[in-house]
Amino acid sequence: MMNEDIDEIESMDTLEEVQFEDQEPSLDLYHLPVEVWMMILGYVDPYDLPAVAMVNTKFADLVNEPSIWTKLRVSARKLIQNPKLYVEKICWYTWLGHLEIIGDLHKNVGVPTEEAENITEHKEETSSIHYTELDKVPEKLFRNVAASCPRLKVLKVFNCVLDQSYINQLSEGCPMLRVMNLEHCDLVGVGLSLKRFKNLRVFNMVECTYQRATN
Repeated sequence: MMNEDIDEIESMDTLEEVQFEDQEPSLDLYHLPVEVWMMILGYVDPYDLPAVAMVNTKFADLVNEPSIWTKLRVSARKLIQNPKLYVEKICWYTWLGHLEIIGDLHKNVGVPTEEAENITEHKEETSSIHYTELDKVPEKLFRNVAASCPRLKVLKVFNCVLDQSYINQLSEGCPMLRVMNLEHCDLVGVGLSLKRFKNLRVFNMVECTYQRATN
């Protein structure tokens, strides 16, 4: 009887070992390499990163990594509709090197080639529109970028109503600006003074029109 009990206990131990070996090791997310966390945080909305930083000191250190803050792609509509959230917080981006502002001015820009005629008709329809301050990318965005983002090297604006005088403000605070692309934008205000940008090497203006702003 005693030998049977011992055999049964040994069998149970063996079974537990087999079960333990079959189990997949648990993934300790907290101790992932920094490089992996950088990739993960790259999918987080930039305006949610401060909330991530409040989790604990580890996440605060991760969020403060300069590589997270070097590129920003933002919706012009969000800038216009919620400037307190999106415009004022640009001061976080002291390491910003690449800024893209994407608008929805011409919603059919980028459609297949066979629909190119629709784009032409759409532009003809909007050629006489008079824009107000509420239509333009906010001046405060450019003012804050000039004040807080001295490392900015690339500016791309697509499909927006854009006051050229606002861009001129970047010549003071962003001396490293080298590339400026304006595509499918309706430009208003006084002319853009490129000579003020001492280090500008590439300037592209594609399918832009000039409009008159109204108050």
